[in-house]
Amino acid sequence: MIIQYYGGTCFKITTKPLGRATDDVNIFFDPHTGTRAALGATDLIFLTHGVPDYYAKPIGRGEPTVIDTPGEYALSGTTVVGVDAFSDAVGGSENGLTTLFSFLSEDISVCHLGTLGQAPTSEQLERIGSVDILLLGVCSRGEIDAKKASAIAHMLEPKIVIPMDYSSEGKKGRDEALEAFCGVVGNCPSDTLPRLTVKAKDLEGQSMQVVLLDVEQS
Repeated sequence: MIIQYYGGTCFKITTKPLGRATDDVNIFFDPHTGTRAALGATDLIFLTHGVPDYYAKPIGRGEPTVIDTPGEYALSGTTVVGVDAFSDAVGGSENGLTTLFSFLSEDISVCHLGTLGQAPTSEQLERIGSVDILLLGVCSRGEIDAKKASAIAHMLEPKIVIPMDYSSEGKKGRDEALEAFCGVVGNCPSDTLPRLTVKAKDLEGQSMQVVLLDVEQS
């Protein structure tokens, strides 16, 4: 599995859910928030929150399946759960709704928390299930600060945490929100990676390991 970060809440994940000898499945989360739209072959697009009308049509080559609502799905060999949540701490009255997506591929569970604005409830945690890799907003539109983000990560107990949804001045940039999060969790690496390549066996013995990814540029 290969994970790349495009800024905002946008990730590209390339995976082989049906085995090593099969074709890649290319997954994009929130391409409208990234430094560039989805390029190349795209199989699945997950939209965690509202998008402009001009992004209503699929992006990228081929005919990707676009999922923007909660539910349970079996798509391209992956098992997906979408859980509804609020993008603020006042019942969605300010920032509306978001969908938390969790999917399983290559025996690795990945959870994208969208623009979650408050700690997940016990019901939401149960629906998400166990998490190997957590894509976590550390400054979700001002609703989640460093301490809250760290607390949410500990609630889910992932093996790897990848911060997202912070402002970055460039490929190597770190802003105050990311620095604050690293200060709270205390185990951020000094270097960033251009991408994360991971296998299920690599996760054995891992616990709350923070991985910082470069922001892919257009």
